[in-house]
Amino acid sequence: MTAEKTPNKKLAALLSLAIFALTIYGCKNTSFDTEFQQRTWEQLWLDGCDAIADLRLNDARRAFQDAEQQARLLGAADPRLGFTLRRLGDAYALSDMLEDAESAYQRAVEVLRANLSRHSDELVDKELVDSLTSLGELQLRKRKFKEAEATFNQAIREAEHIGGSNMERNDDRLLEISFASALKGLGLVYSYTNRSMEAEAAYSRALRFDVAGSISVNAESGPEAFVKAVDKLRVARAAMTIEEEKRASEIISNWTPVQDAGVRAGSEHNYALAEENFSKAFEIGRQIRLTAPQAMDSLTELLKVLIKQRKYSRAEQLSSACLSKIISDTNPPNKQTDNALGEMAKSYLVQDKFRQAIPYVECRLKLRQKLRGPNNFHVAETLYDLGVLYQKVGAFPEAELVFNKALQILKDNNMLAHELAQDIKNHLAVKPAKGLPTEHSGNR
Repeated sequence: MTAEKTPNKKLAALLSLAIFALTIYGCKNTSFDTEFQQRTWEQLWLDGCDAIADLRLNDARRAFQDAEQQARLLGAADPRLGFTLRRLGDAYALSDMLEDAESAYQRAVEVLRANLSRHSDELVDKELVDSLTSLGELQLRKRKFKEAEATFNQAIREAEHIGGSNMERNDDRLLEISFASALKGLGLVYSYTNRSMEAEAAYSRALRFDVAGSISVNAESGPEAFVKAVDKLRVARAAMTIEEEKRASEIISNWTPVQDAGVRAGSEHNYALAEENFSKAFEIGRQIRLTAPQAMDSLTELLKVLIKQRKYSRAEQLSSACLSKIISDTNPPNKQTDNALGEMAKSYLVQDKFRQAIPYVECRLKLRQKLRGPNNFHVAETLYDLGVLYQKVGAFPEAELVFNKALQILKDNNMLAHELAQDIKNHLAVKPAKGLPTEHSGNR
């Protein structure tokens, strides 16, 4: 099985907060001019969110403008640029700088769409819904009813793509509020273009997803009430981002020394102590969520020391308990989960339990396809691993299928001279012995 090196603790912390609260952030109340070169995009992002939450709108605009410059260094299609432009639009909208706000939202939509055209990412999808909803709100505020109707409909379609037409696949409260906001905005467009039946249908549907009345609006309340409610929501979202970041940061502060103690114990071959510390670190890390980088980092190390001690039963129990939650997780994938799945599979492979290892390798394949793209070399490696397991359990047709997919990836990357290609060809030459039944993966 192939594996990757675990990033250092600082990078792991950054990745965790990026997924949990759209990203992480840093110092507050600093000079924008003198520290721009030293401050990261994450730090500037936090300053901007903090400033919006406190209604320090000049500081918010400046922070997000500087964050935009940093994000552009990451690439024109990097989602962080889209995240920044959307929040910059919020800062402009709250400052009544409507032309600037509309432009920022439009650019956010363009960047996020470009990112999604390359690979699917639910976090980016949700940000696109928010950006479209915010853009529609601006267009409605400026009485651009035709444009607002088209934009709200796009936001609704994107939200339904993520959560289903009735949000049955969704457990994100903010997505439901954005969905309801788009429906209510669409209802107002219908009201002001004399389509009362469509307006009532939109309002009625919106109420199903915003029972708390986060944006209380109807045909009589008009755009002004809608704008005020939306502005309050913009501030509330910024405050929520800050609170989530603080909570995750506190958890990581508690996690880091325990994880480090486990690493030290392992390096000294004190595996019992390492097991104790990694177990504690895993429980702390999963307070963010099970698939947070910290939790998966600790689980990976815990499984390693369990395997070294031949405590296979506990390794299997941990792996089994985590697999279904990893499969159902809707957060963007990360390398730490990738590595953890490799160790989960290994806990069975070292015992020659090939059939039991297959679900973990299949899950790792899907994660790597989403994390790296379907044509990545690491995907070819995992297809090869899966093909070997299929052969070991007699599923030769399935093995041939995944081996050929792996070869195609290598061919597309001009890597047919790589040793992996020869290994695949050697396995393709293996045929089941005559008279022995073959097994299909659907019957496993």
